[in-house]
Amino acid sequence: MMFLRIAAVAVATILSTPALACKCYVNGNQDTARTQSCCNQLGGNFLNGNDCQAASISEHLSNFRSCCGGQSDCDFPAAEEAEAE
Repeated sequence: MMFLRIAAVAVATILSTPALACKCYVNGNQDTARTQSCCNQLGGNFLNGNDCQAASISEHLSNFRSCCGGQSDCDFPAAEEAEAE
């Protein structure tokens, strides 16, 4: 019985955790074709027909933003923050 409760909590946690994904934007509108192209260029996982899984390109978030033309919903640390770590 205890195992079932633990398993239920684990499943609920996994399902409620948002998947972090990146998208390209052009003039404030999502550009799915560009998102897919940039994701593929960086070897990322293109998911749900409009997202690039952030974890799959985590080392290349600034490159993703550049590929998107500078407009992306993915944040990456500024140079000052990266140096501080």
